[in-house]
Amino acid sequence: MWDNQESLLKKQKNLRDEVKEDFEKTRHHIGEKIDLLRLDLKTYMDQRFNKIEKEIERIKAKIGMD
Repeated sequence: MWDNQESLLKKQKNLRDEVKEDFEKTRHHIGEKIDLLRLDLKTYMDQRFNKIEKEIERIKAKIGMD
């Protein structure tokens, strides 16, 4: 009976270790994806702001607000 309990405890520990390892891999992968999304969003926002700034400059030039 003790042998069965010890075997079950070892299996439980192994399973726990595997779950923990998978969790860490998943967390790392998600972190990488979030970083890529942030970079994409920053690039997009920089482009949009630059376009808006240029449009404002053109508008000011047309109405004589240089």
